[in-house]
Amino acid sequence: MKTALVIVLLLAPAQAIASCESCISVRSAVLSFCSDDVRPSGMGEAAIALHRRALAHALATAQACFDSARAAPEGPGVARVFLNHNGDLRPADFRDKPSRRLAKKCGRADWDSSCVLWACELGRFRKEESARATAARVRPYYVPGCDQPDDLRNTDARLLYSCCAGAWTPASYVVYVRSESSWAARAGLFFTRADAEKMGETWSRVTDRPVRVVRQQVDGSLLEQVLKAPDDDF
Repeated sequence: MKTALVIVLLLAPAQAIASCESCISVRSAVLSFCSDDVRPSGMGEAAIALHRRALAHALATAQACFDSARAAPEGPGVARVFLNHNGDLRPADFRDKPSRRLAKKCGRADWDSSCVLWACELGRFRKEESARATAARVRPYYVPGCDQPDDLRNTDARLLYSCCAGAWTPASYVVYVRSESSWAARAGLFFTRADAEKMGETWSRVTDRPVRVVRQQVDGSLLEQVLKAPDDDF
């Protein structure tokens, strides 16, 4: 069965309404994943570091659940798991055996873990300003939230994030490539190469540049770049 997955990162920015929850949730044909609230507990360096760590841990756990559910579904129907604020992955319903098995299998992600996902590279530049100018041409856009229907017929996995303002796709971002002493403009985070290649075809027309698909390590710091709202300045 081809798995269509939606992962929703609900990140409340510092200026957002305090009541907004910040969590990660996943839905697919075989998986339903959600996390506890991971809002920053303050504005100090320690709080920011803890917030980044919680985001990275939740996304790594979600990726492990997706990979496992996609490769070998635990049973008929949807396995439903929940990641609490202590980092424990638990079945949403303890009476459901597939959910219990998936929680046991994927509940070992390290708190300091990071993901390696697929990304579209829009180009490489000697100057950061040039990379940012190209990245700014690819903007995130609003999409239906996790409680609304979404067209996933041509998508293996979709990564979304939202807060009180709604849900949107990952933003473009800039990373420094040390091995080549250059700045890379990249966009999107994808669980499968196929999805990245499809979006790369669209973005190459937007930027008038060839787009190549690359592997991107994702930690809490990068997620803060990626989780920009469509209306935020680049």
